[in-house]
Amino acid sequence: MRIAVVEDEERFCKQAVDYLNRYAAEENVDFDISTFSNGLEFLDKFSYCSFDLIFMDIKMPNSNGMSVAKDIRRLDSQVGIIFLTNLTQYAIKGYEVGALDYMVKPVEYSVFKPKLKRAIGRLSKQEGAYIALNMKSEMRRISVDHIVYVESMGHRAIYHLLDEDVTAWESMSAVEEKLAKYHFSRCNSSYCVNLRYVESVQGMHVTVKGSELKISRGKYKSFMDALTVFFSGGEET
Repeated sequence: MRIAVVEDEERFCKQAVDYLNRYAAEENVDFDISTFSNGLEFLDKFSYCSFDLIFMDIKMPNSNGMSVAKDIRRLDSQVGIIFLTNLTQYAIKGYEVGALDYMVKPVEYSVFKPKLKRAIGRLSKQEGAYIALNMKSEMRRISVDHIVYVESMGHRAIYHLLDEDVTAWESMSAVEEKLAKYHFSRCNSSYCVNLRYVESVQGMHVTVKGSELKISRGKYKSFMDALTVFFSGGEET
């Protein structure tokens, strides 16, 4: 689990890291911990890498933890956020950005541990697989289960998600390799389909959540074989 601690006060940052390491030793889990002294520094790094859980101070010089969290949510709707604060009235606002919890500083380990354990439990129940997309000016993490199909257009790949379309700069062969273990299959040279969203196949066309896509003759057998295995509950493609 990749964890970020965004805290400008060194003593509280060190305390959070010490508590995380103590928890990891007690529960026999692995944490990859990164620390940041202000929200702007963290946002700069967050554009290029993702975290599973963020401990965010609300009041920091030159940046406000709440506004930083809103920027984070525009890039990643799933990452867990726990606010660190001196005043509980600030923490209540955290639920506006889907925060998992808040902790009032100074935090005792007897409070920290159960809150962390509860947060990890909630995160583990979220949809499991994510991929990183190399977009024009940023990296973005998306849930594999939100991808309906991917369309190739030159050197770009258009990811048709449940609620939006996003464009990444990668080839279809790179897309296919990235999604191979997540029940995706090519129905032609331009489309890679999430088999869980296939609604019907009629002749040489497949309907994928309302979108009708052509199945090429060259891909027909491999696509139908993959679809049969998926619907029978067999091994994923």
